Amino acid sequence: MVLDFASAAGAALIVSLLISRAMIAAGVQDTPRERRNVHERPTPTSGGFAIAAGMAAGLFVLTLPPLQSWSADLGGESLARSARAAAIAIGFLIIGGVDDVRALGPVTKFGLFAALAVAVAFVVARADVFGLGPHMEVRLPPLAATLGSALFVFTLVNTINFIDGANGLAPGSAAIGLFGMAAIGLAADAPHATALALCAGAAVLGFLYWNFPHGKLFAGDSGALFIGAISACIGLILVQDGGVSPFIPPMCFFPLLADVLLTLAWRLPRRERLLEGHRDHLFHIALRAGMPHRTVSTFYWLATLHCVLVAFIAAEADRATRAAGAEGWSSVVGYLPAAAFAVLALLALRISSRIRAFAAARGLDAP
Repeated sequence: MVLDFASAAGAALIVSLLISRAMIAAGVQDTPRERRNVHERPTPTSGGFAIAAGMAAGLFVLTLPPLQSWSADLGGESLARSARAAAIAIGFLIIGGVDDVRALGPVTKFGLFAALAVAVAFVVARADVFGLGPHMEVRLPPLAATLGSALFVFTLVNTINFIDGANGLAPGSAAIGLFGMAAIGLAADAPHATALALCAGAAVLGFLYWNFPHGKLFAGDSGALFIGAISACIGLILVQDGGVSPFIPPMCFFPLLADVLLTLAWRLPRRERLLEGHRDHLFHIALRAGMPHRTVSTFYWLATLHCVLVAFIAAEADRATRAAGAEGWSSVVGYLPAAAFAVLALLALRISSRIRAFAAARGLDAP
């Protein structure tokens, strides 16, 4: 199985690396046109197509006869679920590609994103069981599970898109989150989730070579939407097929989610248009304070890596508790996913408030 996954990851990285170079030569330019843009000159974009091609190459390698040991015990439905996840992610890719060339209105994008997010909950996977621990689980009604899962997809897709403003920040953080989910999927006996996450993460790394630190190629909306969609799909597959707590996948992308959601909460009482591009995220403040893109992105990568490690430990603790029957004092560790998520949320709130206070005191809170 190790050889299977290593070969697939290598193929995904190389194909993404080469097609990213071709995208630079193709000359599709991202001309600064929105308030949220932080670059000042036209730059090659739509690197998302290279990422998608790299992931597809990796998955194709996994279908070759010598490299199929990873899927020997998988049923046809698991593989079909993975194929549907990739297809919907490509749907997001196409929407983003159109938006890269001809800007779509916020209402149009909202409707398309919402429709595809609901489709994920119907045809890919959804979180039916939600709980704080082994003795506090609630099986959600089908409608609540569908809407909640769709909301997760919609939120993560938009998060990657909103946060994609500094060279390497969003794709690098997403790659770390994807590799984290690959490890969690392997431990949870969900190799189809591992295959998707590993191929997607390796493909993002191939693109990242051209994006970080000098920004020779941007992912564009095509890349941001594709990465967000495939990441959300993998997270839901882990929950449904791997028995992973619903708290685990969001933790793998927690710094990005926290920045976006807390920024929206900060803008809401100020009656700002939530769907309008802006420069109010924490990474925007850091850039205005004079920190280079390289440093800002590295901070987010390190924060994401820490959250991934917490997510992996929490997932393993939860799995061990379930295997032991969740009896006695040992069952306390089964509450670790919810507890870890709560601690991260409080920490993010504290960090966000401190940074915004710092920015306001120094006149950095407005673009």
